[in-house]
Amino acid sequence: SLLLNNLGTLHVQENRLEQAINCYRRAEKLSGRLGDDPSLAAIHSNLAALYAKSGDPVAADESIRRAAAHGARCDSRRTRFVRLHNSGLVDLCLGRYATGIDAFKEAIALGEELKDAFLTAFDLVYLGECHVFRGEAKAAQAAFERATSRGPAAPAPIPAMVESRKAVLAALRGDLSAAKKSCASFSAAS
Repeated sequence: SLLLNNLGTLHVQENRLEQAINCYRRAEKLSGRLGDDPSLAAIHSNLAALYAKSGDPVAADESIRRAAAHGARCDSRRTRFVRLHNSGLVDLCLGRYATGIDAFKEAIALGEELKDAFLTAFDLVYLGECHVFRGEAKAAQAAFERATSRGPAAPAPIPAMVESRKAVLAALRGDLSAAKKSCASFSAAS
């Protein structure tokens, strides 16, 4: 099950969503036979994000519900953190920005407790993105600054992700000079 889960993650990184979903479904069957709630919670969390990215909100919401049920049985802070991260992604993909903000804020707080700088940095970027879509420029900027304030501890794609979103934010505000500067920073960071 773990190998299939890891293979699914590799497919996600290569943007092969259908292959990733197939790996996670096979991992789900194996973990289900074993009654492995922590694995099932992670698998359903991962499936939820993939279904949302694939445009299937019903399957995404059902997978988040299943992840929460399995997570409640294993009472793991790490499992809850991953579920909140993916729940926020589902909400972001489906345009439910207010609930996405709530999920990301909770995930960020838990991620900081768990000292998971990797996913927490991504959650800060996605939190900022939710604020952008809601027209909350100051809150978006604050989230982006927190994501990049981690210096070398921030995962490699974070600076480029932040600059691309800051360019959009500046363009929406009509500040073309700042948008161009962020685009140049994005190019340098990627």
